Amino acid sequence: DNPIKFIGNQIDPPELDPSKPVVFAEMFTGEQCGNCPPVANHLHHLKNILGEQFIYVEYCQSNNHTPFYIDYVSYYDYWEQPTTMIGGTNAIVGGSEESLNLIDAYSDAVINSGLQATLSNLNADKINGILTGTINVELIDLSTESLILTVVLADGNPEIYYTGTTEQFHNVAFAKTEIAITESGLINFTIDYDSSIDFVQPKVIAWLQTKKPSYDTECKTYSATEYIIGE
Repeated sequence: DNPIKFIGNQIDPPELDPSKPVVFAEMFTGEQCGNCPPVANHLHHLKNILGEQFIYVEYCQSNNHTPFYIDYVSYYDYWEQPTTMIGGTNAIVGGSEESLNLIDAYSDAVINSGLQATLSNLNADKINGILTGTINVELIDLSTESLILTVVLADGNPEIYYTGTTEQFHNVAFAKTEIAITESGLINFTIDYDSSIDFVQPKVIAWLQTKKPSYDTECKTYSATEYIIGE
């Protein structure tokens, strides 16, 4: 069965199934991207359907909202907006109906693949430009070679809109840290951020990824989770 589809009169997203992988999606976007709103809406829609089984982040190039935007597009070498990465290795360029269907298909494939790692017990707090937190990493069937835990401070509902529309951004990343993972256990992290940012829904998003110096098809993501600060 396809977990992307609604079942009956489903209103609330299903609870996390810890026996299955979590889908992680990254969207490269900008305020003046005319083809981006359909993709952004689709990701938001999938989040409402799949709940904690689907985690996504938006990298916004406009006004340097995501300071590491260029670093990430350079790493993946996908420069067109919108580009959506599913699981670290499946790139979907554009916002056509075909592109949205591919997002669904790749997400479905991730959920039905084997579980290799889990992230849990994410907690964090921020004050005066410094975010601190902890997260538990459990490696099940995964090499630690080039294994990186990335943690970003994002805003789930920032006051950022696509130019000329009422379409709002979600889960925009503003700051990050990366930590090399060598074993399972509790990880402490710290992120420096711009304290002048007026966060509406501050959120921490974390994921595990094989991140080689040069990107290739082995640079997959394996698990992801999120935590809304203050809830």
